[in-house]
Amino acid sequence: MHNAERYARQHAQQRYTKYHNITTKDKMFLVGDQVVVLEKDSTHKTFARWKQGKITKVRSPHSYMVEMANGSCKHLHVNKIKLFVARAQNVGIISEQDVRGGAIRPISGR
Repeated sequence: MHNAERYARQHAQQRYTKYHNITTKDKMFLVGDQVVVLEKDSTHKTFARWKQGKITKVRSPHSYMVEMANGSCKHLHVNKIKLFVARAQNVGIISEQDVRGGAIRPISGR
C-alpha cells in the first residue's frame, strides 16, 4: 500500500507540473529596466498596489534588486515584478496647416 501511495503522489505531482508549465513563461529583466512591483499597501494582506521601480542588480535568474520611487532598494522574487510599459494617454490631431512636425505624408499601402 505504501508503494502504491508513493507512486500515486509522484505521478499526480508530475501531471500538475506539466499542466501548470504549459502557460508559464520565464521572465527576465536587465539592469535599468523600468518595472512595477506588487507591494503591500497596508497591514491587511488583501490590500496591495503596483508601485514603480527600476532594476539595479540581477542577483539570480529569479531574484532582483529593485530601486523604488522613494529611494529604497528591495530584494524581490521575479513573481512580484512586471515590466513597466509606458502608454500614451493623449493623442493630438494634426492639421494640414501645422508645419512644426514637417510635411504630412499619407500612409502608403492604404
